[in-house]
Amino acid sequence: MGDRRRLRRFQCKVRVRWSDGEIVSEGHTWDVSSDGGFICSNPVMPANRTVDLEFFLATGSSVRCRGRVAWVNRGQLESYPPGFGVEFLSLESGAIERILDCYDDADLC
Repeated sequence: MGDRRRLRRFQCKVRVRWSDGEIVSEGHTWDVSSDGGFICSNPVMPANRTVDLEFFLATGSSVRCRGRVAWVNRGQLESYPPGFGVEFLSLESGAIERILDCYDDADLC
């Protein structure tokens, strides 16, 4: 997958629970930006599925949002683990900053 991203991604491992209304599972982020991120997870969701996400922060609080599965990696892209890329559809103001503020250096977490 070519890198067509408009916004900078920060590699950051944050526990996340996701659900599509039928399946509930957990994984962790591989990277995040203000418009999306990659969720390391097995099982993976089909592309274009809408999912509810809850990010569990190191502070003990959480951030919730809704997203759309933009792409899926089942091992075909070796630079990413199995999981799915998600586009955030609804995200409260300041949510990404709250996620990244949990870490001293978001590029290294």
